[in-house]
Amino acid sequence: MDKETNPFAYSLMMTGLYMGIAMCISDLFFFLSGNAFSDWSNIVTLGILVVGINMGIRYFRDEVIGGIISFSRGWFFGIGMSFYAAFVYAFFVYIYIHFIDMSLMDIFIATEKEALLASGYTNEEIETLIISRGNEKLFTPYGVAIVQIFLINFYGVAIALVASLFNHCCNRLKRVFRYLKISERK
Repeated sequence: MDKETNPFAYSLMMTGLYMGIAMCISDLFFFLSGNAFSDWSNIVTLGILVVGINMGIRYFRDEVIGGIISFSRGWFFGIGMSFYAAFVYAFFVYIYIHFIDMSLMDIFIATEKEALLASGYTNEEIETLIISRGNEKLFTPYGVAIVQIFLINFYGVAIALVASLFNHCCNRLKRVFRYLKISERK
């Protein structure tokens, strides 16, 4: 895809790719440090989403379309960025868990079981939840990657909503201040 022929799609894919790579690097750090499924890992991933979507919408607004963006266009741009980032990140998670460090799947299952135990389930109920409902497919590298796609897109829609609303309000304020400067000169 060429930047000149379709700047919307090019900007969307490139910013989504950068966000996905940043999430992969942060998770690689957490995987290698032994804190693969910690709360900090999730917080950093969400932080990358927030910063990446805001910067991506702002880049698209200022550099590609000339400084003004509508709410819906900013929202769809943010959703598209999180879509591309989710697939890059899910591909990384799948490759890492399936081929590089298969012990992470055991850590993931243990973490989920601990969370269920902390919420009041017994060991028998946990095994029943995992096995009887077909949830064992979620406890595979492929299942974890699919869940990551849905989670990142879910968070991306919400973050893009807030970011595009913020950028839209900034556009309105720019127009008001520009109008006030013009009226002061007269």
